[in-house]
Amino acid sequence: VMHGEPFHEQDLRASRKDGLARNVTVDDEAFRRRRERPQELLDALGRQHANRHVVGFKLFSKHLDWKRLDTFLDWATHLILLRRDDAFAQYVSICLAQASNVWAAYPGSAKHDHVVSVDAALFDTWSKHEAAFVATVERALAKAANPPGVLHLTYERDLCAPHARRNTMRRVERFLGVATGARPDAAHLPIKQHAVDV
Repeated sequence: VMHGEPFHEQDLRASRKDGLARNVTVDDEAFRRRRERPQELLDALGRQHANRHVVGFKLFSKHLDWKRLDTFLDWATHLILLRRDDAFAQYVSICLAQASNVWAAYPGSAKHDHVVSVDAALFDTWSKHEAAFVATVERALAKAANPPGVLHLTYERDLCAPHARRNTMRRVERFLGVATGARPDAAHLPIKQHAVDV
């Protein structure tokens, strides 16, 4: 089962797009303390899915105190590290999403016609921050006593074309050790949260 963004700075538990999957509820106190004590929320999510082979969620650099990254790596058995080769395109995409409040682009999703201008200094700061986060993750993985398995994906190579998405879905299924097969939502990788079986 795939959750959305449980460690987002906002409370997105009820969000249809980024909330918790399948009517999962967690203790309000554990959720409130998720930034300072992420282990509590990770344990709560794990208890909700004791019969599931895979429980996942999206985690972005701004969702956590980087000093607590080890907590996530100790909890995880698998880590899919998705990056973009074109940092500028990623930054523009984020700016457009913030301006329009449209955060997904696939058939049937909302559309926008916003135009944004990019501040070079802000882009430079953002790109250094993202590079530092990836470097922090890589260092933490190298130092971990029992690191999770890692699958490296890039947006441009692995997700942009329909055939690439299908191939990537098969790679993800093999990596996670789950049954392979055609899925109706496979075209919307990254795997759509709230899917019953990943």
